[in-house]
Amino acid sequence: IKRRAAAHLQLPNGPRPLIPASLLLKFQRDTPEFLLNLRDTYGDASSFFLAGQLFIGLFAPAMVYEVTIAQQSSFVKGVGFARMRKVLGEGLLTNEEPIHMRHRRMMQPPFQKSRLDGYATLMTDLTTGQIGAWQDGEVVLLAPAMMRLTLSIVAETLFGTDALRFADQIGEHMGVAIDRIERTMLPGLDRLDSVPLPYWQKFHESADVLAEIAEELIAERRATYDPTDTSDLLSLLLSLRDEDGSQFTDEEIRDEALTLILSGHETTANMLTWAFSWLAARPDVLAALQRECRGVYVDPSMVQYAVKLVSATRDPARHGLADLARFITFGASPRATIALVEGARALAYVAAAASDAAHHATDEAVKTDSQAVYDYLVPIVKGFSTEMSVEMTSLGVQVHGGMG
Repeated sequence: IKRRAAAHLQLPNGPRPLIPASLLLKFQRDTPEFLLNLRDTYGDASSFFLAGQLFIGLFAPAMVYEVTIAQQSSFVKGVGFARMRKVLGEGLLTNEEPIHMRHRRMMQPPFQKSRLDGYATLMTDLTTGQIGAWQDGEVVLLAPAMMRLTLSIVAETLFGTDALRFADQIGEHMGVAIDRIERTMLPGLDRLDSVPLPYWQKFHESADVLAEIAEELIAERRATYDPTDTSDLLSLLLSLRDEDGSQFTDEEIRDEALTLILSGHETTANMLTWAFSWLAARPDVLAALQRECRGVYVDPSMVQYAVKLVSATRDPARHGLADLARFITFGASPRATIALVEGARALAYVAAAASDAAHHATDEAVKTDSQAVYDYLVPIVKGFSTEMSVEMTSLGVQVHGGMG
């Protein structure tokens, strides 16, 4: 609604400067500060004009609920989301009803808890890999680091390893798209797209490149599509069916893929950056978080090593240990058998020591760490020792007269 058309409306109070453009400058310079001042000055509801367009600010949770949930069908997403369509097309973030409801219904299965749990290992591996490259004493710029991390997670979760060759391009052009969208979301500012300057023309180029990358990955997956393979989100999108049996078109899959990339990495990266910034100012909360992590998190490398160690006693060659087969394969030689039994006993000693430390150490951090190690080792000790006992009993029976 334009300023002139809004003259007869009963609007909430709000700023009405003599120079209207000054309000736009304040909004562009520091949007969060502008909105906070609006709430503090005018309360839960206010109105203001930017570029001649009416805006209503609602800050009470009950009001937000009415707009976004209870009466959502009475509202459209507005000029900001229309701007996003130039990059994201008609994805779940930008489309309106009735398309939105169909897409929302079809997009629910990929985000069921059972599937989300399956993404945890990939997320952990990628996070561990990035953190592992950091050096002690190094100053890390968190915002770009979190952008790289979340982009790598969402790209590989969505497209699998197929997206790795496009990782740099996706990061560069998604960054350009986000920057230009944020700078021109207000009414009338989209006219800057036609300004013949490289800065603004780059927006169109980036939107085209992102669409082409998504379309190429979709076409490649279509050509080799296996209905039983749902290892990544792209495979799931190709297999989705609506209630009437209809599927997403390739264009719809492209739009949803681009939507997941943008919404799945930029907002998450910003949240992580702000979280670390806040934790840095609250050492007491940081210490509590570290204690909790030590109690529930086990380094994936420990898990992988333990699994490899135990399974290598059955098939050393499979784990690149063929030259050690005569030393670590149970029953291969007396030395190997004795070594594995002693290994099981040693593992039990380590678990017992961890249990003692968890109960009797004076340092709380040591107690927490030791309990985590003990909890991790118990099922391994039980399983490995039981296997060794069964094997030893079987071997003893064979040595002393056989099974009959």
